Amino acid sequence: MLAARLTLDAENVSEDLQSFAKHAGRQMISAEDVLLLARRNEGLETILRKCLDQQHGVKPKAARKR
Repeated sequence: MLAARLTLDAENVSEDLQSFAKHAGRQMISAEDVLLLARRNEGLETILRKCLDQQHGVKPKAARKR
């Protein structure tokens, strides 16, 4: 039952990513497509952005003062 659910979720994710790439006129899925998919999960999006920034050598943003 869990395996079936995970398979269905993986299929949905792959279809969404393919749709995002196709909408952008590309055949290859990019990191931006993955970030777009993760936008509903703030924690996941933050982690993915940090990872992507590290790969591109971007310095982390300073924490905002309140």
